[in-house]
Amino acid sequence: MGRGGVGRPSRRHGHSGESLARERQRNGQVFSGVAEAGSEWENRVNLPINIFTGEINDHVAHVYVPGGGRGVVRGPFNLHSQTLPSNYPLVDLGPGSSPLARAMITDPCPWSPDSPSLYELRLDLGEGQPLLTQSFGIRRFGVRRHHLYLNGKRTVVRGVFDEHYSANAAMWRGLAAVRVLQHLDSDLLCDASREGILSVVRFDEKTTSFPLRAIAAHVSTPLVVLPAQAVFGSEQRGEVPNLLVAQRMESLPPHPWANVAWIEFSALDDFAARIAGLTLPIIAVRRGNFTSLAEARIAIDTLQADMAPIGQFAGYVV
Repeated sequence: MGRGGVGRPSRRHGHSGESLARERQRNGQVFSGVAEAGSEWENRVNLPINIFTGEINDHVAHVYVPGGGRGVVRGPFNLHSQTLPSNYPLVDLGPGSSPLARAMITDPCPWSPDSPSLYELRLDLGEGQPLLTQSFGIRRFGVRRHHLYLNGKRTVVRGVFDEHYSANAAMWRGLAAVRVLQHLDSDLLCDASREGILSVVRFDEKTTSFPLRAIAAHVSTPLVVLPAQAVFGSEQRGEVPNLLVAQRMESLPPHPWANVAWIEFSALDDFAARIAGLTLPIIAVRRGNFTSLAEARIAIDTLQADMAPIGQFAGYVV
């Protein structure tokens, strides 16, 4: 997947993934999520739980749960197509410095806007403990040279700032528009994961706290945009390895943590000057006022056409 790859397949094979999984757990390479506890989906409370993957290929995905426990992974489930869900037992791998449980999902169905497949984890921590349930998805999102890739295929972000358009999920999906939020909205992102709407969360310079783990819980949201003054070190990266991080490019050069350059502009000449020397994938952002989502989607194509003399970029946002 190249630099900044997210959830990319391991190069290791066979059943030696347990040692790899423990190493990933120590390094914080987790696919975060929010679990729900209760009896038959009643009286739920939010509890933190992490799911992360070892080896992923076309034939198998190794799914791990820190802390051990027993249970089952069931899926896939897909809102837009008929599936034949299967059960994959979650097996406790035994005691150790980093207890783990593992499920091996055969013929995994990766999440994408075209096919938003999800799985459900049901985790039993033992007598007297609540049953934890969590939906999650499997996908790979990363950078290769100047482009973004989803599940091994090049993808272009064609995004629209969500200005509370009276557009339902079907319209966002039908227009192949990426929803750009300016704050965390867990309900919207949960719906986006089920519906198949690729999403981005963009924070402004006034934001002082970034709920990155909560964002990373949603398979629909592989990219977050941070202001240039944000502090994002190795500890934060270890908590959200499944997120690509874009830097809002103002006057500062790219930080080491930046996977993507997010450039907001109004004049093309200004944009051309600001990208000089950049080696990161670039998402070009030209804000506008639109009366509908359909009008905004047309503006994306206009933006891409206007910028064609300068180059082809990783994304276009209006």
